[in-house]
Amino acid sequence: MQETAQFLRFLAAAFGFAPVMWPLLKSGAIGHWSRFLVYGFVFVAPLIIAPEHIPLRALACVLSIELFFKMTACVGQPPGDRRFPLDARFLIPVPVLLVCLRQRLRGGSCDFSRLLATMCAALVFVFCFVIVVWSPESQRMCSSFLLDHTLKFVLFTVAIESLSRMLHGLEKAAGFGAPPLIDSAFRSRTVGEFWYRYNTRVHLWFDRNVFLPVGGRRSPVRAIF
Repeated sequence: MQETAQFLRFLAAAFGFAPVMWPLLKSGAIGHWSRFLVYGFVFVAPLIIAPEHIPLRALACVLSIELFFKMTACVGQPPGDRRFPLDARFLIPVPVLLVCLRQRLRGGSCDFSRLLATMCAALVFVFCFVIVVWSPESQRMCSSFLLDHTLKFVLFTVAIESLSRMLHGLEKAAGFGAPPLIDSAFRSRTVGEFWYRYNTRVHLWFDRNVFLPVGGRRSPVRAIF
């Protein structure tokens, strides 16, 4: 009950802050770099949740990062294009971590095969989660550094892929055509391909909101820095 109350307070603080600050951010009364300090409040909001509630605080951090990215992308639009009713969707964390506003998102579909695949992915993720929770209690796992870390590496790889497929299936069922969060990163043949496939949506945000605006391939050193 206490954890639920803390999480609800976090949601009220973080997601209530964004629309309250909207008029100030829209007016341009504060400088470009000062905005990041204003947005930074959402990073502090997860501290409302007690540190012993690790899963809830982790979830709060993900929501805070997404809200921060969406606020920066939203206010970064041209002055004549800052319509709050249109951009208010940054308060809705669906699709997960897709923070490129005004991108065409609709186009998903839902059928039995996709629903079955989504359910299977959810079961695999739950299985991996249970194993991770159980592993510290296993004497054999704790006695072998190599066995413990090998198992956790395999579980992490399987868990993030299954979580990505589960979320993608749910988003498709909701009518969104967003790319998967992690696009089969295990198939990567190079380091560059891995990072292209891993966390595709944050990659897309940095590409559109940081890399391209400061020069892109015309000034690759500055853009990458």
